[in-house]
Amino acid sequence: MDAIQRRRWLRLSTKTLLIVLVVLYFLYVLLGYFYLPGKLKSLAETQGTQMLGRSVSAESFSYNPFTFELKSVGFAIADEPEHPLLSWQQLRINAGFWATLWNRHLVIEEVELTKPDSYIHQNEKGFNFDPIIARLNERAKSEPAPTTDDSSSFAFTIALITIDKGDARYRDSSGDVNADLNIANLSLTFNDLYIATGDELLNPFKVSAALANGGQLSLTGEYRLQPLLFDIDLQAERLNLTAFADFLRNKINADLTNGALAASAQIHIAHNSANDGTTINLKQGSLTLTDLALDDDVQDPPMLRAEKLGASGIELDLLARSLSIEALEYRGMLLNQWQTKDGQFRYESLLVKTGTDSNQKANAPDESTPKDQWSIVVNDFVLADSTMNFSDQHVTPAVSWQLSDIDIHATPLHLTEAHTADLTASAVINQNTNLSMTGELIPVPLKLDLGIKHGPLQLSVFNPYLDPHLQAAITQGTLASDSTLKLTLKPELNIDLQTNAQMQAFTLINSATEGELLSIDNVDVSRVQLNVPSLNTQIDAINVQKPEVTLIRDTPANWDLLAKSSEDTNAAANNDSQQAPKTPETEATESAANPQKHSPTFSLNKFTLEQGKVNFTDRLQNPDFVSSINELSVELSELSTAATNPSSIAVSALFNQHAPFQLNGQLGLNPEHLGVDVKGSLKNLELAPMSSYTGTYIGYQVDDGKLSYNFNYKIDGNKLNGENNILAKSFNLGSSVDSDKAINAPIKLGLALLRDLQGNIDLDLDISGDTTDPSFNVPGLIAKAFVNILVKAAASPFTLLGSLVDSDDDLGAITFAAGSGQLNSDNQDKLQQLIKALNKKTNLNLVIRGNAGKLEERPAIQRRHLAALLNDPEADTNIATLAAMDYDLEALLDNDTMLQAIEDYYRQQTDNQFTDQLDAIMQEQSITKERARVLLAEKLFKEMAANIKISSDDMERLANVRAQAITTYLTDRGLASGRINSEPAYSAALTGATVELTVAPNQ
Repeated sequence: MDAIQRRRWLRLSTKTLLIVLVVLYFLYVLLGYFYLPGKLKSLAETQGTQMLGRSVSAESFSYNPFTFELKSVGFAIADEPEHPLLSWQQLRINAGFWATLWNRHLVIEEVELTKPDSYIHQNEKGFNFDPIIARLNERAKSEPAPTTDDSSSFAFTIALITIDKGDARYRDSSGDVNADLNIANLSLTFNDLYIATGDELLNPFKVSAALANGGQLSLTGEYRLQPLLFDIDLQAERLNLTAFADFLRNKINADLTNGALAASAQIHIAHNSANDGTTINLKQGSLTLTDLALDDDVQDPPMLRAEKLGASGIELDLLARSLSIEALEYRGMLLNQWQTKDGQFRYESLLVKTGTDSNQKANAPDESTPKDQWSIVVNDFVLADSTMNFSDQHVTPAVSWQLSDIDIHATPLHLTEAHTADLTASAVINQNTNLSMTGELIPVPLKLDLGIKHGPLQLSVFNPYLDPHLQAAITQGTLASDSTLKLTLKPELNIDLQTNAQMQAFTLINSATEGELLSIDNVDVSRVQLNVPSLNTQIDAINVQKPEVTLIRDTPANWDLLAKSSEDTNAAANNDSQQAPKTPETEATESAANPQKHSPTFSLNKFTLEQGKVNFTDRLQNPDFVSSINELSVELSELSTAATNPSSIAVSALFNQHAPFQLNGQLGLNPEHLGVDVKGSLKNLELAPMSSYTGTYIGYQVDDGKLSYNFNYKIDGNKLNGENNILAKSFNLGSSVDSDKAINAPIKLGLALLRDLQGNIDLDLDISGDTTDPSFNVPGLIAKAFVNILVKAAASPFTLLGSLVDSDDDLGAITFAAGSGQLNSDNQDKLQQLIKALNKKTNLNLVIRGNAGKLEERPAIQRRHLAALLNDPEADTNIATLAAMDYDLEALLDNDTMLQAIEDYYRQQTDNQFTDQLDAIMQEQSITKERARVLLAEKLFKEMAANIKISSDDMERLANVRAQAITTYLTDRGLASGRINSEPAYSAALTGATVELTVAPNQ
């Protein structure tokens, strides 16, 4: 081809190329202006809808082929009628064609998004975009995975990204209420966004947003994506926390009604190639909540208020799992809490919900589950200028507690590792009691070593906490204490508490009568040491000053403080009846099942009571009985339930301000073996004031007398043995009292028998008993023993009199021969002993009433009468003469003269011959005539005597003769006649030949 042809071909090729280029250019322009916008709109609305499963709409797309600018207007992905999932007013993307060619990687000069609007909705099933994600995942599974070359690199640049007037909405309807969060006027700017594998270039960015309810949020800094690195400066100002109230309401039953949040921090996020992890650090962080208000359904009082909750100097290293806060400060907190009658606490509103309408405490984490250990440190914790009010409505009336001026300071606090923090705290209880704490704290595992002090606390505030059936109330009194508390949780809960306490001006009343029951000037308790779990208690000293007890026996007694209703009593009875008693086998089984269970021990080094007083009034007596114990002093030392050696006790007092009382001894309180050994005395107690009791129970008042009482008691295990010596000087009963409660016994006689020559009663009473017996009562045992002695003395006075003269005879029984009024030698000996005994009991008189046997002694009187007539027909046959005569039938029959007199008297009375019966007796009994004569005379003598008439008056006369014989004998031998009271006999009282003497008091 020659040159001309080449030039022609070149021109033609050039023209052809230009034409092709022009055509392509026009096609490019036509496609850019007319085809591409329509195609993009069609693809977005059809394939976008198909791909996302949501209706996708686009108002328009436009493309400028000259400036390479793509614009989308009115784009929306549908969700709810009023809220699309994603929409924007306009999206503009300007690609840099020449910059891309020059830099040999994609360069987008500007991305501008105007008025974007996003909507995220969470309900109980999940998020509104969950179906889209699921649809895209299914689509990805159905398409072949693209091949990639891991070694390939990429790079692109976006010179400017701006988001203007953005709006983001988030709704949470998974809870009780719809919770909405709206971020309006969202502005975001990224400059020179450069993404390239392995490139170190950093890009600045700025993000700012305004929350719809108030507050500004901004993030500025630098970043790169590969390798990942973000340096962010976060600033939040005046964020209105009420925007999050609905979200909080869905978590707890409380409303966030006020509060503002401010925060700042430097955040560093970077990929760590050494461990292929991501480093997240937060430095110079601060967080401040102001004017916080948290409320529940009750408006007044508010639940929680806080002027300021702040944290500063926050340092966070997520990779190292470390959080450090330089200062954590709470100021101006006001917390109002209560417990309802049903036992529900108001703070339960703050517990995280586990359902839509319930509050429950979250389950404790499983300590067996391994977890990485965080290091959390608060270098300086402060809670100041705060108040907590608590209303306890679980008691009636409700009790209001207040802790005001709360000030707590702890530094430093290590919340995840064992490290000691210094702790100081102070508050005011109920506006008048100062409370302070100083010491050390280890939060994990919890360990406390604190000194705790509080000033005088009014004890009357505890009245509603007393048993509702207890009719008692504290009207005044304060309690102050100075304590040290040591507490550890691991390896087990252990509490060591040491306390010094003082109670002052204490008064306890019976709330039913409003009368004072107990008052104490001062109680000092020194060095109380209590341990948990052993519950062992040690007290160094207790000193009680000027206690005064007022006891009033009435209906009911003022010390009867339990007021149980019939329903309570029946319920208690039913419970008791349903509970089976423990058998020895049951107790042994329980002991074997709990080998580590030990009874708590109690020890008290010294107990003293000074200037005590007990006032006692018995209004059930007439008149009222009034008594007192004054100047009461008690001292106990080395008292312990675990010690083997007994403790000492000493008591002194004045009964009724004049009678000294002393008690000394030892007490052993070991529960395995109770031991008591005490001695004491009461001297010269005036007995006249006891007339109220003596009149009621023995039927007599007391004229005068003084009582002295010495005792010695020993308890060994459950066995008690007591020795009592009662000495009553010049004890004289007065006038009688008509009382249906008086014992039916000759009290005056018993007392007279017990008196000695000086008029005193000196008794030794030994008692014993089982302390486990429900009816066991020491005063009752003494009273019973004393009454038994009185009754026994009165019932057998002559046994007591005989003991005075060492005689075993019954000195009160004088037995006469049948029909006789003469004292034999035995009777005379008895009367001699009786005189001696009566001379030792000068307060006794002898009472004599004669006696005779109305039937059994009649034959003896008749025979005495006949014997007198046979001896002298003119003889005096009155009873006195007959009783005084010597009579012996055998002696009479041994006298021949008397035999003849019997034979003559028989013939005179019967006109029969004596000899007519003599032969018959001789033959029947084969005896001599002389013997037959005696037997016949005896027989006829008795038959003839039986015909003599003896009247009842004659028997009364015989009884009186015998009484006179005793009287005469006694007076002749020195017993004063004034001490003998003779009482005439009467027929109805005649019982036999024995005269039963009695005694009577001579007062």
